[in-house]
Amino acid sequence: VQATWGAYASARVAVTLAPYAEPLQKKFKKATLNIPQILPALTLSDLVLNPANPTKNTPVAVSVNLTNLGEATVPSALVTFTANGVVFATVTATDISPMETVPVVTIYTPITVGNINITAYVDKAGAIIETVETLADNAEWATLSVLSLPDLSVADSEIAFSPSNPTE
Repeated sequence: VQATWGAYASARVAVTLAPYAEPLQKKFKKATLNIPQILPALTLSDLVLNPANPTKNTPVAVSVNLTNLGEATVPSALVTFTANGVVFATVTATDISPMETVPVVTIYTPITVGNINITAYVDKAGAIIETVETLADNAEWATLSVLSLPDLSVADSEIAFSPSNPTE
């Protein structure tokens, strides 16, 4: 007898029972075989905003690390990015092996001034069956501080005198 099952190709389990030639007694009619599921476990970490303090209408690179702490490869996972709860990007990460970390990057351009909560979610819809199903490890966030005017600085090389050698 052979049976194969599993949601992911890498998580499929095959069980083969050798044929039994002698007649079985009635007390041995039923056998139970418990096989744990091999599943992924996705988590996000290290959400980085660059620059962290942009001015309005300045593109910001948003990156987050996606790690599969489970035992099964994930063929694809959606990472959704929001600004104050409004989705601004969805990125698909593919073929995430067990114990692998992949960076997921997108661009956000703020159109308002002030603090904006940027959040990344992996598998927000719960489409991937994981060893632990909690939203806490499937989300990562940071605060973007959008300035109204750019920060100004003066460097020595930017100062010029006219005339270059004043007499008085």
